[in-house]
Amino acid sequence: MKRRVTRNPNTDTSHVLLASCYGHLGRQDEAQTEWREALRINSDYSLEHRRKVLPYKDGENFEHIVEGLRKANIDVVNPPP
Repeated sequence: MKRRVTRNPNTDTSHVLLASCYGHLGRQDEAQTEWREALRINSDYSLEHRRKVLPYKDGENFEHIVEGLRKANIDVVNPPP
């Protein structure tokens, strides 16, 4: 994920995925930093919108991403303004 962010630093999805990875690893500060960067890139970022438009064969994969964000204490429902 870090390579993906390095190759294309202006994609909100890459930063969100990296934030989730950090959350699963217990690296909350880094997860928060990546989440803030995703929101800086796209202030309208919405996990619920992504859930509807991204094609996941198995919905549990998407839930795994959300779980990582929650482990990092990221409010996935009400992002900061």
